[in-house]
Amino acid sequence: MGDTIRELIDEQRKRVRSSNLAERFAAALLIPGVLAERLRELNDVHLGQVLEREVCSNLSVLAPELTVCMEAAERLCRPIRLVQDKTPPIS
Repeated sequence: MGDTIRELIDEQRKRVRSSNLAERFAAALLIPGVLAERLRELNDVHLGQVLEREVCSNLSVLAPELTVCMEAAERLCRPIRLVQDKTPPIS
């Protein structure tokens, strides 16, 4: 597949809604592997941009997932800072 990340995402979204079982299979198993490979090639800034444009924009404004997604995208797009990580554990 020589598609761009956006094209892969659009293709997966289209196929997951298909009534054809083979199309849904491709959406569930084949496209995610190619998409993951392309995403691994991105630096943090570009990954943050994809997260913001392709994921955050499709979440409900009332969903807590949007807040998490926006924070992650913002952090990835920020220049690297040499600050100690004071991340509290997730409980």
